[in-house]
Amino acid sequence: MVIYSCLGCAEESKTVYCPSCEEKNASEVRALRESKLHDALGRMGIPKPYLDAQLDEFSREVNDYLWSENKPGVLLCGSPGVGKTHAACALLKEAALHKMINRFTQLKGSGWVHAGRFIRADMMLADIRRGFDTNNNGVLQEYANKEFLVLDDLGAEKASEWVGQTWHTFLDHRLNEGLWTVITTNHKGQALARKYGEYGEGIESRLRGLCQAFIVKGEDRRRA
Repeated sequence: MVIYSCLGCAEESKTVYCPSCEEKNASEVRALRESKLHDALGRMGIPKPYLDAQLDEFSREVNDYLWSENKPGVLLCGSPGVGKTHAACALLKEAALHKMINRFTQLKGSGWVHAGRFIRADMMLADIRRGFDTNNNGVLQEYANKEFLVLDDLGAEKASEWVGQTWHTFLDHRLNEGLWTVITTNHKGQALARKYGEYGEGIESRLRGLCQAFIVKGEDRRRA
């Protein structure tokens, strides 16, 4: 029988690492993987408070819908603070992990990171405006082509003709391409259509074609 000197504690061991050091190494590896995962999700734009977001009973039902042969997107509607953004981040995280596993990258490569994006509606519009100011007209197309995209708080931005036209173009592209899309909003019913004036009817029509609406209910978590 070969007796080793444990690489961790130098005690005699039947294996390269003794059982206690093997367990310690496993926990350190898990911690490293979690750290790398947090970094990757952060680069997707997921805010720090939601990096550990997990699917609950409601969001699991929504996730099952997204991976079925139905509409490629969902619209999460509800009052402020009920958990729409938390659910959206958990869904994006699940989609990213799904792609990571299917690509067998095991966090070694970063290609799967660029497939997903979380962005607030007002921040996306600001990015597009900056692109126009610097003659970079591909910003809207970059967002429109993301394989997995969460658009947070649609309708909270100040409306204008340009904003309505931008959302119309963006939603039309994602609908036509059948791309995985999660949109959150505080608006219900015809409120979004009214907000965007002459583009409102077209935006609402594309939202209906792209997304299945889910109502998120509950108390305002921010007041808890």
